[in-house]
Amino acid sequence: KILKLKNLKNIKEKKIILIQTPIAIGEEDLKNISENQNSEITIWKAELNSQKKWITKQNMPVIISGNSQEIFRYYKKNKIASDKKRFLNFAKYLYYKIDTFLPSNFIKKMEQIYLKINIDDSCEDEQSNKKSNSFILSKSFLKHLFVDYVNEVFPAPKTFQLSISNKCDIACVMCPYHSKKIKKLHNTDYFSNAQFMTLFAFKKIARYAAKWNINVRFGNIDEPFIHPKLDLFAEYAAKLGVKHMHISTNGTLMSEEKITKLLQSNVDDWQISINGISESTHSKISDTDIFSYQEIVNNVKKLISLRGKYLSRAKIRISTIRDILTESEIEEFIKFWKDNGADEVTIYVLSDYMKKNENSKYYLPIEEINHLQRKPCISAWNEMYFMPDGEVGVCCRSVGYLSAIKMKEISFGSIIDEDIGKIWTNKKFQLLRNSLIDNEKFSYKPCEDCTLWAYFNKKEFFTKEGDFVELTPWMKKITFK
Repeated sequence: KILKLKNLKNIKEKKIILIQTPIAIGEEDLKNISENQNSEITIWKAELNSQKKWITKQNMPVIISGNSQEIFRYYKKNKIASDKKRFLNFAKYLYYKIDTFLPSNFIKKMEQIYLKINIDDSCEDEQSNKKSNSFILSKSFLKHLFVDYVNEVFPAPKTFQLSISNKCDIACVMCPYHSKKIKKLHNTDYFSNAQFMTLFAFKKIARYAAKWNINVRFGNIDEPFIHPKLDLFAEYAAKLGVKHMHISTNGTLMSEEKITKLLQSNVDDWQISINGISESTHSKISDTDIFSYQEIVNNVKKLISLRGKYLSRAKIRISTIRDILTESEIEEFIKFWKDNGADEVTIYVLSDYMKKNENSKYYLPIEEINHLQRKPCISAWNEMYFMPDGEVGVCCRSVGYLSAIKMKEISFGSIIDEDIGKIWTNKKFQLLRNSLIDNEKFSYKPCEDCTLWAYFNKKEFFTKEGDFVELTPWMKKITFK
């Protein structure tokens, strides 16, 4: 792990091993570190191996984490413009921060970008006007790569998140959209009248997803099984070549016929949210007595059985929340679904939408991130959200603004009359990407008081004072197979 250089002199250990990479510690820094007379310092150099992992010659894997403004350092400024290899390695590393794989033509694109970028203009040390042999990675360099050339580096999002309707058949007490208590805080009637995504809109989404190998995820503000054309949507996407589809459901409406059609249409990732392990707990959290806990359990068992029957590769995950009602049932919940053939159980810790802390031990301690160095949120490079009426958002918070608050200016456009690719690179999206890299004045309302950027990134952070911290995990996954 990379340490803040100014803190090294306070380390009491007698022996220190530093990992030197082209993006971490420069040669001038090594001279400064050697002034620490109390410790023996060993330098190991690291490179990207064939598996695209940073590793030292001593075969030790390297974990690089923290805020880019604080810890990314590069080799001497006067070498950068002439060293294409270092530039390409650096571009790879930045890409890994957002995506998990490189497209086959990534290197070729980076070589083209290398020829275009005026690197000298993007290597200013923004924290000092003094010239030095090593520099802190500048915002302008990030903007060159992740904004000016977003069409080449990230030509399309990795995931499409779909709300194909605005309806749900239960009213979970913690749901920001359908909870009876929280709906009273909405300043719109967005969820009063049913809205369903049209086949025309979905076809545009599916064609684009097939072209760019984008994951399609059903279920956000809605219960997707309510949509009468859910199975038709999935079938159409599969025929076009969409390789991966996910569905998030409460399990109430999963008939054998619909499950079969979805399994045969490449829906290969299922998440079923079940509140607790007993009828009493489930009915209290779901705030409904229309669907019994046992009905939902039987539906999930049916899904697991049909997966085996059709030799589907689908992964089945069961999730629940950790709160005052489920706390004593968590271990039993995990064991039950392990014994009944689920692949994974996820336990979620909630955000407190209503800002009331009567059960505060069961909510994310949002105050713990107030002193952190903010890191750019990955959503603007990673995903697009589609509302049932075709409006486009960028993250889960934008969905709330487009529905419960209904701020039209939050939308990035509408797929009803606009091209998805043009929306992805339009002026509004680019302004958001700029402001996320700046981490300062946000051009987008949902970002202003957002705390989810921290929990959806890696959990390790530097504070503003330079200390290293770990956040409370917002979920716990238990995998069985």
